[in-house]
Order: sequence, then structure tokens, then C-alpha cells
Amino acid sequence: MKKTRVLIVGGGFGGLYAALEFEKRRFTDIEVALISEENFFLFTPMLHEVAASDLDLTHIVNPIRKMLRHVRFFEGEVQSVDLVNRCVVLSHGFDQHTHTLGYDHIVFALGCVTNFYNIPGLQERAVTMKSLGDAIALRNAGVAPDEIDWIVAHGTSTSLNDSTETKAIKAAYGSAASTRQISSPKSMIGHLVGAAGIASALAAVGGIRDGVISPTANLHTPDPECDLDYVPLVARRGKVDTVAVNGFGFGGQNAVAIFRRFEA
Repeated sequence: MKKTRVLIVGGGFGGLYAALEFEKRRFTDIEVALISEENFFLFTPMLHEVAASDLDLTHIVNPIRKMLRHVRFFEGEVQSVDLVNRCVVLSHGFDQHTHTLGYDHIVFALGCVTNFYNIPGLQERAVTMKSLGDAIALRNAGVAPDEIDWIVAHGTSTSLNDSTETKAIKAAYGSAASTRQISSPKSMIGHLVGAAGIASALAAVGGIRDGVISPTANLHTPDPECDLDYVPLVARRGKVDTVAVNGFGFGGQNAVAIFRRFEA
């Protein structure tokens, strides 16, 4: 009896879990194959932990061949899809030789690519976080805690947020936390919500350019739980080479951007 051929294109979450569902059901009259550019499945939600050296890359990578016992697996790059004749041409190997795979039903699960929204200059200057290579590159380009001259804090001037951010800085910077200079522009301009990160980034760039660390205004009586150097009341002058900008948004949208003096 001729089997029905199902071809899954893409080895991400959608493609792999479709293949795993076929694995569980074990249809005797269906033949399933999966095509992926990589021979491993990458758990992308934890890429940032690899980049931060909080997690070894082996914890977020699983060999696809080990996960699929009955689904045929092809590692390669799709060159063309012929919907009329129901076949896919893929290339693989060091010599990029091609194979043609026929199908009766096809599942497209190709995932997505980074969208730069046609913003001029963004793609050339941005650091993406989509692949294992991206995470490793970021990890290897890390900045040591004692290299940070100034931390532009999220600093919302609320007891819960400020004490939590203080704890986060201590956890991230370790023994270097007590000697970092920390302040927040929100103490002077308020919370700009969606534009808050831009204001903090501009403060960081201006501080590097002018050699000035802006103060935390109106900080007369610090919270006992906020016991780091928050540059109270008066700006400080000095060489500023590296600045960390904290941005903590609603719903756990948290990020830290590092700005560094450009040396030609």
C-alpha cells in the first residue's frame, strides 16, 4: 500500500512539535519527513541566558535526530518548492548537493526573521538574538561589572521598584555593585513610559560625550533598602567610558543596554 507522504519544512517549535505529534500517533499509512537547516532544536526563549553566561548552551540545544525516532530527518536548506508537482528541492553537505523530496501534504513552519522595520542604519548597528551564534557572540563580547562607570537606573522612585532594582544590581554586579555610580533621569523629567528608555539612552550617550554623570534629584532621605551610590542631588564630572542602561517595562519586558565610548 502506498503511504501518504507528509513533509514538514522547518525545525523550530512549530515544525518539531508537528513531527513529535506524528511520532506519538505512529500512523502506519503515513510517512513523515522533516527538513531543518540545523541538526538541533534550539529553545530560543532562553538564548538570553546563554548570552549572559547564566546557562550553558547544552541546556537549550537538543539533537533533532535523537528526538525523532520514526520521522525521517533531512538537514539542509530549501532551494525551491514546486507546489504544482508537489516536491521540494533542498541542498546540503559540504558540496551543497541537492535532493528532491516529493510530498502529498506539506507543512510550512519556517519561523520568522528579525524585522528592522526599514529604520535607516538599524540593521548595520543592531545585535540580533535569534540564533545560537548570536548568543555566543554576545557572551564572548561581555563587559565585566567593574568596567561599568555608570548605571542609568530604571529608577521610578517607588519603594517596590527601587528596592527590587537595587537587589537586581547587587545580584548582577556582585562585589562591584557598591562602587558603581547609579542615577535615574526620571528623578528630573518623570516617567515617559514608552519613551523612557530613549531618555535614559540619551543620558548615557551625553554622559560619555561630556564626562558628566547626572544626579538623582530630590534624593534627600534614601530608603534603607536602597543602599548603593545613587549620586544624590549633584552631578559628578569625570571620564565616562562605559554605561549600562536599565529598562524595565510592563509585563516583564526587561533589558539592559551597554553604551561604550568609541575608540577610532
